Amino acid sequence: MIDSFKVSVLGLFALLVFFGCSKQTMPPEEIEKMTSRTYAEFSPNAIQEALSDLFFLADDRIYEQRQNSDQFRATRNHRLDIGLTFVKAKDTWEVETTPIPEGTRVQLDVRSDETWISGKTRIQVPEGPATYHQFWSRLDFLLGQSKAWMTCRDLRNEYLDNHTWGDTWWLCSEVKDRIPPELIKGIWETAKGLPLDRKDEQDCSQAVRENVYGAVLTSRQQEVYQSLCLQEKGYDKVDDSDESQP
Repeated sequence: MIDSFKVSVLGLFALLVFFGCSKQTMPPEEIEKMTSRTYAEFSPNAIQEALSDLFFLADDRIYEQRQNSDQFRATRNHRLDIGLTFVKAKDTWEVETTPIPEGTRVQLDVRSDETWISGKTRIQVPEGPATYHQFWSRLDFLLGQSKAWMTCRDLRNEYLDNHTWGDTWWLCSEVKDRIPPELIKGIWETAKGLPLDRKDEQDCSQAVRENVYGAVLTSRQQEVYQSLCLQEKGYDKVDDSDESQP
């Protein structure tokens, strides 16, 4: 009963945020600050690898990725049922990565093309800084510029504590919201405490190479699927850092 209530409350929260309850708006100069960054000493290729990981970790199944030498794009199609009607939406994240003398300039454009059952269409963009805050925070982490990874729960807590405002659903609605594998510490063991079997590890490595779980573009994505395979074989990562000392 409690879990159902929580789900209902979170669902209502998501709907309220989706339809932009907040009447605040950002001036154009503030939006410009939110949609562009310069990363010193990082190439466009390094930026795009991090972007690929960013959307892979959000949800490796629903985001379709495309990239070329100076542009990265991630898209997803989804729908939101609202009573007797529904909205079909296509979210598009376009990121331009332009080399400049001091590094790479990154320009972000986010939009959602919505189609209502009535036939009405509109283009929606993120309201407020929350979406941009989460995006840049995650990109900073993946580039090694930050030690903090902002989960969807973290963003929701910042919203509820009035530390940010605006939409929080863009990277958080109906997604897996995976944590980067380097943040999951510990050793692999079975439920009975048995250590990782070398053959199981090799079998999973082979499965990842053969794209059993899907195509991967980076070593971080390989590690995610390696972990998924090991979990299917009955292993879990056990944090042994708190073991009592003799």
